[in-house]
Amino acid sequence: MISRQITGLGMLLVALLLSGCAPQGNDDAEGSVADATPTGDTPAKPSAGEFITAVEEESLEIGTENARIAWINNTYITEDSQ
Repeated sequence: MISRQITGLGMLLVALLLSGCAPQGNDDAEGSVADATPTGDTPAKPSAGEFITAVEEESLEIGTENARIAWINNTYITEDSQ
């Protein structure tokens, strides 16, 4: 159950990140980012598979941390924690 939620969260995160990758505005404008040539200092872009793997790993870490926080909040109920 948790793995489905994490996978779903990972897929949602990937979709949101990729939706911001589409070019916007006038493509004929001079000096656009698409026309820029990469320099030797720019890091190589990861492949799609590497990117998705990295997003899923980060999503798993965040989900695990949130689950632990929720468990502690629901288990250790004291006057100080309310």
